[in-house]
Amino acid sequence: IANTVTVAVPAGTTDPTPANNSATDTNNVTPVADLSVTKTDGSASVNAGGATSYTIVVTNNGPSDVTAATVVDTAPAGLTIGAWTCAVTTAGSGSVTTACGAASGSGNINTTATLRSGGVITYTVAATVAGTATGTIANTVTVAVPAGTTDPTPANNSATDTNTVNPVADLSVTKTDGAASVNAGGATSYTIVVTNNGPSDVTAATVVDTAPAGLTIGAWTCAVTTAGTGSVTTACGAASGSGNINTTATLRSGGVITYTVAATVAGTATGTIANTVTVAVPAGTTDPTPANNSATDTNTVNPVADLSVTKTDGAASVNAGGATSYTIVVTNNGPSDVTAATVVDTAPAGLTIGAWTCAVTTAGTGSVTTACGAASGSGNINTTATLRSGGVITYTVAATVAGTATGTIANTVTVAVPAGTTDPTPGNNSATDTNTVTPVANLAITKTDGVASVNAGGSTSYTIVVTNNGPSDVTAATIVDTAPAGLTIGAWTCSVTTAGVGSVTTACGAASGSGNINTTATLRNGGVVTYTVAATVAGTASGTIANTATVTAPAGTTDPTPANNSATDTDTITPVANLAITKTDGAASVNAGGATSYTIVVTNNGPSDVTAATVVDTAPAGLTIGAWTCAVTTAGTGSVTTACGAASGSGNINTTATLRSGGVITYTVAATIAGTATGTIANTVTVAVPAGTTDPTPGNNSATDTNNVTPVADLSVTKTDGAASVNAGGATSYTIVVTNNGPSDVTAATVVDTAPAGLTIGAWTCAVTTAGTGSVTTACGAASGSGNINTTATLRSGGVITYTVASTVAGTATGTIANTVTVAVPAGTTDPTPGNNSATDTNNVTPVADLSVTKTDGAASVNAGGATSYTIVVTNNGPSDVTAATVVDTAPAGLTIGAWTCAVTTAGTGSVTTACGAASGSGNINTTATLRSGGVITYTVAATVAGTATGTIANTVTVAVPAGTTDPTPGNNSATDTNTVTPIANLAITKTDGAASINAGGSTSYTIVITNNGPSDVTAATIVDTAPAGLTIGAWTCAVTTAGVGSVTTACGAASGSGNINTTATLRNGGVVT
Repeated sequence: IANTVTVAVPAGTTDPTPANNSATDTNNVTPVADLSVTKTDGSASVNAGGATSYTIVVTNNGPSDVTAATVVDTAPAGLTIGAWTCAVTTAGSGSVTTACGAASGSGNINTTATLRSGGVITYTVAATVAGTATGTIANTVTVAVPAGTTDPTPANNSATDTNTVNPVADLSVTKTDGAASVNAGGATSYTIVVTNNGPSDVTAATVVDTAPAGLTIGAWTCAVTTAGTGSVTTACGAASGSGNINTTATLRSGGVITYTVAATVAGTATGTIANTVTVAVPAGTTDPTPANNSATDTNTVNPVADLSVTKTDGAASVNAGGATSYTIVVTNNGPSDVTAATVVDTAPAGLTIGAWTCAVTTAGTGSVTTACGAASGSGNINTTATLRSGGVITYTVAATVAGTATGTIANTVTVAVPAGTTDPTPGNNSATDTNTVTPVANLAITKTDGVASVNAGGSTSYTIVVTNNGPSDVTAATIVDTAPAGLTIGAWTCSVTTAGVGSVTTACGAASGSGNINTTATLRNGGVVTYTVAATVAGTASGTIANTATVTAPAGTTDPTPANNSATDTDTITPVANLAITKTDGAASVNAGGATSYTIVVTNNGPSDVTAATVVDTAPAGLTIGAWTCAVTTAGTGSVTTACGAASGSGNINTTATLRSGGVITYTVAATIAGTATGTIANTVTVAVPAGTTDPTPGNNSATDTNNVTPVADLSVTKTDGAASVNAGGATSYTIVVTNNGPSDVTAATVVDTAPAGLTIGAWTCAVTTAGTGSVTTACGAASGSGNINTTATLRSGGVITYTVASTVAGTATGTIANTVTVAVPAGTTDPTPGNNSATDTNNVTPVADLSVTKTDGAASVNAGGATSYTIVVTNNGPSDVTAATVVDTAPAGLTIGAWTCAVTTAGTGSVTTACGAASGSGNINTTATLRSGGVITYTVAATVAGTATGTIANTVTVAVPAGTTDPTPGNNSATDTNTVTPIANLAITKTDGAASINAGGSTSYTIVITNNGPSDVTAATIVDTAPAGLTIGAWTCAVTTAGVGSVTTACGAASGSGNINTTATLRNGGVVT
């Protein structure tokens, strides 16, 4: 037994010699073990010739482990040990591994087992009992400890299991008549076989077979089939008999007896007949398989019935697309009832079965209830019917004939007995009703030219649609269209629009023709043919024209709706005249406030005269119409007189004119332009035919003259940011004001502001400050943007627009920044004062730099008397360069700064050179650094901690910009690194019990000595002594042996205790506790 104790310094103290922090004492142990064994097969008796399974449990009650204990189990007379297995049930606790000497075997057991204290091994042993065995069987197992180990309780080293031997015989019986069904009133013969499957003989086993209802047992015989082996003679209790069987049989093991049994089925039998035989062992013998002591033969009883069916709809013919009703009568002529006879009626091609109903006509006599399988349904019939003998069921079936049906329709119904029933007269199991099909077709025609009126001398196109609404197809229907007076039919075409469904092909009698139509068409049900007919209207036509088309079914086909066999299209005849108008002032541009003169010409290009055509000329904004005159230029030819509605007038024109075909009238119109007019002036005149007359070319009913207006405007601009200076890297905001001093409006004046070197224009906005007066809307070309400005502005006379422009100054900017904006009138506009088209704002640039510093030694703590190294990083976050920034690092109490170095880490960008004021030094730091924007300088500083240092050491460095430069973020100009100071102590421990060995179950006493070899005091050092396996720690005490020197008091955490030790101790430098 090796027992170890450990000591550990408290958290926050370092032990420089951890190898002496534990101590171990070791002793030899002498073994002792109490082995015990039990054995059982869990029963008081076994069957002769049977089998059993023993469970042997070997236990080590300790206290020592055992290796290779001997286990022996020898079978007694009448018993044979077969296969056996060994398994560890409980591992126990100890230094060996509990294990079987052999995991399995066969025959008598002589093996070994290794067990820890508390270990348990279980043997499962299969054994068979001799068939000749009698009385009892006693089976004994023994266990023995190995040499060198003592068993203090030998009385539990053996165990015996004793069983009484019982006789057993497995009797079985089978029964069959070799058939699945029997006929009511018929006969059958059963074979019954009784077998003794052993292992024991049986004397006077009981055999019983009682006939069920519907069956009568007649004569039977019994014979030995197999004698078997044993001490009795296999024999029938009776060699033969008559009626139900209740007899005996004696059988050796393996003996077989066979009974042959004649039986008759009752004439009234239905359903099934189940006949059961049983066999039973005599009293005092056990049958291990009672489930095979009975056998049942079941037969279905087969019925016979003559079913017949009839079918009629009471008519010799049906209409294609029409309907009919069939009556189906199903009769059971007996002699048996039928359940679920099958009735099937599948519609042939050209017929669709609809709703049908089923009703009992005659109930008949029998044991079932005559009934329909379904009282009603829809579609083809596939149903069942149950009928007593003499029962009758009637189906009433609605059906529709297809529109395409032709010739005859033969509809057949069948009836069939259910499976297991025989029909002696199958010839009456089907019936057919046959009808001749008569065709019917509803032809319809429509006609339209899609307009309510036509022009005299013009043309139109009719669409004639002929439809077969069925239900039958039609071949060579007649289509007639004769033109009325005033109309001439020209070329026409015919095409199939919809093919429809049917047995013919929908087709035009003629694909095209010319003149009046008299043709044919063949159409399936749903088929459509369309005629497109060109026609011209006479030039002298007046009033209305009515054009009629007709369609007629061919002979032998009936049209049930003759009212839709004709269609008429009626059009009103309308007069036509093509009026045209032109307008011009002979110039491309006009001056605002100037004048012009327009010439308007109205012409009637015919063919009809017009009376009171309307002429309208309304001045647009920026134009005023003055005096105008009207004169006939050309009279033309016709029945009216070409004339002006008014010879002259003033202001906007809204007058009339009457013109023969070919007549021309001319208007001369004076007009003035407004002083505020801009852009273009478009002046439009229109002419319109009077109501009731059509103008075939409305595109020439208006005319527009357009002139450009030439503008003049004085634009001016100002710019300021309201400051005399800006910061390098800073921002400013400019206000730009653009003013239109008139007199004209301007659209899309150009405003440009390009940033000079050292300045970046950012986001800008534009807003209307003063709307001004004029015909445009004062507005910014863009309400906002970003970057240099190159945009437009639209301003009325007096309009003002203001831009607010955010800008940033480059970090490298120096000297002054001058920013200029310009404004320019658009092309086509003149600015009379160009000297005010630009403005400049100038600012002085002030430098700015954000210096930051960080400091770390990469540790959270330092050892008293130890050393550390700080890394100081100084960064210029810009935007300006700095020259000779000040860097200061003064060591606090308890810390001494030694040698330090300085190096450029990142050069940055700018006009100076990033550089250390001094490349190295020693002691406190007070130096300078020059850094571009983005420049970084790193100081590496060695420092030592005083041996007396305690608590924490906080070391701070600062950086400052030179005079004349502003640091916008002074909060990052200093950095402090703080470390906790860690103490150190070397703890040592020893342990001994002063002996080389101890006895298992004995006791010993350990002495543990803990020493603090310093240099620091320790408070609450941890002492742990956990007993190993095989050892239990009892009472213990603690005492101070040496006080030592220091600021704490050497003391035990606990003066005494019991069990494993987990305690603390406080020790001065040199202190000892025991």
